[in-house]
Amino acid sequence: MLLGKLTFVGDCMPGRLVGRSLERMGLSASARRVRASARGAEDASSPRAVVVANLECALDAAGPARPYKDDGGPNLHASPAMADWLRQAGVDVLVLANNHAGDCGRAGIVSTCRAIRSAGLACVGAGDDYDRAIAPLVVRAGDARVAIVAVGNGLAADGGRPGVSPLRTATLRQALARVESDVDATVVVLHGGIEFLSTPESWLRDLAAEAVRGGADLVVGGHPHCLRGLASVGGRPVFYSLGDFLADTRHEATLADHVRRTALTALGFGVADPSVCRWSMALDVTVQSRRRLTWSVRPLVIDEDFLPRPATPQESTEFDRRMAALCEAASGQDRAALRFVRAVEKAYARRYGTGRTTRQWLTLPFRVRGRHLRSLWRRARELVGTTGCRL
Repeated sequence: MLLGKLTFVGDCMPGRLVGRSLERMGLSASARRVRASARGAEDASSPRAVVVANLECALDAAGPARPYKDDGGPNLHASPAMADWLRQAGVDVLVLANNHAGDCGRAGIVSTCRAIRSAGLACVGAGDDYDRAIAPLVVRAGDARVAIVAVGNGLAADGGRPGVSPLRTATLRQALARVESDVDATVVVLHGGIEFLSTPESWLRDLAAEAVRGGADLVVGGHPHCLRGLASVGGRPVFYSLGDFLADTRHEATLADHVRRTALTALGFGVADPSVCRWSMALDVTVQSRRRLTWSVRPLVIDEDFLPRPATPQESTEFDRRMAALCEAASGQDRAALRFVRAVEKAYARRYGTGRTTRQWLTLPFRVRGRHLRSLWRRARELVGTTGCRL
């Protein structure tokens, strides 16, 4: 039995160098090419897939007030007309719970939502107020009704003020509690972490586990501009990052400037392999029956014109090799990768431990919280259970 299909792709930023590339190629031609990467070889006999992408910028005609944020990161935006181009490129749903949706301020979030809906697309993870920002989006994929919940590390909605659905455990629980009981599947999208770090942080693992406990059948991550591995959490697949899908991060000068401003560089670690920005993937998900999903991955490469294309056979072999190593790290089997990410987290906590809310969030693994005690208790029960004893 097959109810419906969805495809998830990574971060999209159709402005800056990408926007210039689209204009040189022509909007129609570039849309056809990106559509082929997003949708792959479509089968006319099966339901049309719903394509979900993360929009990594604001859609606002005025643009940002300044080029960089307080933390050194760039403010990104594109023309509102890009919403219609994304529709032509095969995208159906745009996730806005991220750190660039608010780059044109709260008014920019309103204009972004308006442009998306005017183009006939749906969006999730941001809204005119907190209640709308955290609201799940229910999409129809064939005969399946799928709920999408998104939280991210951006300009947080606050009461009646526009913003994104904040990257907090409490928000995630509130959003999941609002998912209708009769949906066929629930997908949670998490946007956050340390850029260019290819192993998921401990706090992100905890949040993914919280999502699964709250009813998620699939968790999809984004933000680090590189691929991360897959892990099984509570019997559900967690893809910690799909990489960039439409971005100029692989441009040498842009990448050098970006890396120079990242937390990894500020903490003295740097980025060992700049080519990580070339690799991407499309995640094809099939809803077989209620709460039963199957999935497959299509390797993609970000080309020199900053648009994605299917990987060649040789590139697919390299992709498989990279993903095998990333999955070992994501599932906790690569001890060297775990030691590295712990060193990064400790350095982050020392440097930013008393800073702003986002910094406090990233240092949660180093602060005693009730959920950590519950996690220790749960792990203790699992450990004792393997010895045949009972607690």
